[in-house]
Amino acid sequence: QELCRRQEEKAAEDILDEEGKGALEEETVLLKDQAHDQEPDREHGPEISSVFSREPMDYRVEEYVPAEMEITPISTAEFVKKESLALITERMRRILEAEAPIAYDRLIKKTLRSFDIGRSSPQTLEAAEKAFKKAGAKVNKQAGVKFLWNPGQEPEHYPMYRSEIHCEDRRSPKEICQQELKNAVCLTLQEKGPMNKEMLVKETIRT
Repeated sequence: QELCRRQEEKAAEDILDEEGKGALEEETVLLKDQAHDQEPDREHGPEISSVFSREPMDYRVEEYVPAEMEITPISTAEFVKKESLALITERMRRILEAEAPIAYDRLIKKTLRSFDIGRSSPQTLEAAEKAFKKAGAKVNKQAGVKFLWNPGQEPEHYPMYRSEIHCEDRRSPKEICQQELKNAVCLTLQEKGPMNKEMLVKETIRT
């Protein structure tokens, strides 16, 4: 069992190299759109570097459920005021609780959207950054993208891949952290057995 796990994670690591991850991202765009059409409607914190767990994990798929946020329209002038900091931080924490691990840019975009601010500015981004520093998220960078984790989440032991087939507010490929991509690869290998890299990429996106 340990040998199988190591082989699965080695295959996942190969998929997540610079070349393979690019291919996975390209396939994600195409196959997610196809799957969606076919389905019925329905400094910050400590840095984390390792994607691969040292302990066996029970990989599993769950549905990706975006945070449901009410819209509270406020002006940009109000948003950047010091008095709004606590409200912005509270919104961020709610999004983090529902969606972490989440890409930093997605968190900021969703936070601004919850205040009916459709376009960011240097002033709104600065205010959002101040609120983020108070939100208490863990941070790690992957290929230049910051991913945020809740305090109780351990990236090295994160077993989930979150499927978005029935989700309208889907993440872009670059908004999915390497831990989730690795988990999807391992799930695919566990369920379907050995296959070549090209087929593994395609089957992983269908997981």
